[in-house]
Amino acid sequence: MIERHTLVDELIRDLNLIRTEPINYVHFLEERKQHHLYNCIRAPSHIVKSLEGTQPIDELINDLGIPVTMSPLNWSYALHTVADIFSHELGSSGTTSHFDSRGRDLKTRLAERCAVRGKVVELIQVSGTESKEILTEMLVDDGLATRKRRRNLLDPSYHHIGIGVAPHSIYGYITVIILAEMVTEGADLANKNGTYNST
Repeated sequence: MIERHTLVDELIRDLNLIRTEPINYVHFLEERKQHHLYNCIRAPSHIVKSLEGTQPIDELINDLGIPVTMSPLNWSYALHTVADIFSHELGSSGTTSHFDSRGRDLKTRLAERCAVRGKVVELIQVSGTESKEILTEMLVDDGLATRKRRRNLLDPSYHHIGIGVAPHSIYGYITVIILAEMVTEGADLANKNGTYNST
């Protein structure tokens, strides 16, 4: 059983380090390539199957080498609350949809908790119990031609983040990350910004 509070804190810390100091993460990726064999990568805690070999890792290393100024993401309690509730629902139902059991999309779910302006996106990763392992799966985006999760996690226009992690009935664990350009918290949540609190 993982400690969700700790994992969420580590995800925020590691993602902000990747965004603001990418060179250290590039070294990690170079080391990861050395463990690649026959479309499998031996990660610290398990074997990761690869559909594309080392190509997406090379692409990511190249993307991280492009000079782009990215500020650290600010923790949003409202985004976290929506992500946390949704991760538990997906985990219980054994699904990975972007619509909840009532058929509501991300923007509809967010409207109950905050006002969001500009871009907003919801990213999902199943399996994984370690921060760097989860983020690497999302950033490499092996097998996904659009590299949607990578593009969004490294998008400098996003300034706010909320994360939910929950047990998943099929995949072990599920992580939901919500990124937003601008967020105005509800009055009952504004004083909790910057504090992780599991629902």
